[in-house]
Amino acid sequence: MANLMWDDLPGYFGVWGGSINQLENGNVEFDLNAGVPPPDGIDASRVQEVTQTPNPQVVWQLGISPVTETAYRAYRVPSLYPGVTWSY
Repeated sequence: MANLMWDDLPGYFGVWGGSINQLENGNVEFDLNAGVPPPDGIDASRVQEVTQTPNPQVVWQLGISPVTETAYRAYRVPSLYPGVTWSY
């Protein structure tokens, strides 16, 4: 048995591929691949970090275009450079 604890309805869905991960800060990051309908008519895929609140807020997003390019999976990785952090 499963219990739904939280959901987000961004208004579009991925036809294939995609991923979802809970980040250390409690937010959720997901990749919608080949979104239908396209989020803005331009992006082939979109990666978003959203809050886990009743009305999820977009904290960060990445649009991938042109429509011939897609993201099968998306994962947040730490800096590859020791002591360097990136601001979002």
